[in-house]
Amino acid sequence: CIGLIDPAVYYEPKPVTNFLREHAGIYRAVGFALNQTSYLLGTYPIHSSIGDHSRPTAWYYRLSGEEPARNFMHARFANLVGTRYIVFPNRPGNILNVDTLGPIPLDTVARFDDCLVFENRNAFPRVFLVDSFIVLDSLWPVMVETVNGRTDLRKVALLEQPPELPIRPVGDTTALARIEYYDHDTISVAVTCRTNQLLILTDAWYFAWHAFVDGKPAEILRVDGAFRAVPVPAGSRKVEFVYHSKYVTAGAISSGLTLTLIILAGMEALVRRRLHKQKSRPII
Repeated sequence: CIGLIDPAVYYEPKPVTNFLREHAGIYRAVGFALNQTSYLLGTYPIHSSIGDHSRPTAWYYRLSGEEPARNFMHARFANLVGTRYIVFPNRPGNILNVDTLGPIPLDTVARFDDCLVFENRNAFPRVFLVDSFIVLDSLWPVMVETVNGRTDLRKVALLEQPPELPIRPVGDTTALARIEYYDHDTISVAVTCRTNQLLILTDAWYFAWHAFVDGKPAEILRVDGAFRAVPVPAGSRKVEFVYHSKYVTAGAISSGLTLTLIILAGMEALVRRRLHKQKSRPII
């Protein structure tokens, strides 16, 4: 059975989506089941903790609790992915535990006819630096510790292999990371640190993402089960994440060759028709 949808329901701006677009910034938002647009924040576009995660991958899907993303309000998961805003139905009897995501209670920052918007100030920033890490022997133990463990994920990275750059836990409280540019296939981050650090970006790790530090290729590791970490030497650095897939390149080349062949075939057919017309003209 195929049904029709009203595009306005999914794509026209609404007061709550306008609010989130103005305030969410580099954080993420999540919506409870308000109506059929609840899980489609990405269509507006708004960075969402569910489903729209900069090319979400199988490991991010598992980390989120799979269908129906059971962990999206789990404190460790929600804070790690930067869930800063929570949209909740504004109905009698609906109560959200304001202490559910950490020591800082959720704060009501907007009220609309059908929903409330809560701000979660426990949420991690999209990028941050750590100088401590734990190496576990495979992906699954990392995922279990990420969601259910006691490791302070804001200070300690969970890895499947150690970084090549030596990193020592010295507690550099002056280290800073700031996103300067963010697009779907390129992200630029400014880093300042006095000691070697791990830069963590809580977008999904994927083999087609490549990292560069000051323009030079850099190691990119999967951290906390699903995200990206780049070892950064001490100093003022520019870290770039660039998406480049050989499959996309191959597809583009294939498409280009196909288009070229179609054009050549069309030109050949045109030449043949003209030659046929010339041969069929009567000789005077």
